[in-house]
Amino acid sequence: MLPGLKAGFTLDARLEADSEQLMWLGLCELRVMNDRRWPWLLLVPQRPGAEEIHDMTPLDQAMLTFETNMVAQALKKVSGCT
Repeated sequence: MLPGLKAGFTLDARLEADSEQLMWLGLCELRVMNDRRWPWLLLVPQRPGAEEIHDMTPLDQAMLTFETNMVAQALKKVSGCT
């Protein structure tokens, strides 16, 4: 099991093949797609059985929103996009 991987969680094989791990956040694994044309970042919540946001607890939904905003701010800063 990878460091940080939550017990019982399995990353979809397509995501694993098409992206690279960047880092672990509190809830999510941050990954980048293998497409150098675009900075496609993926936040993958580490919750077994969760396929949609509504499958997550309200606390996990709030944490996902927080982590999404954190990554969006960092991407805006490094890319200069407005």
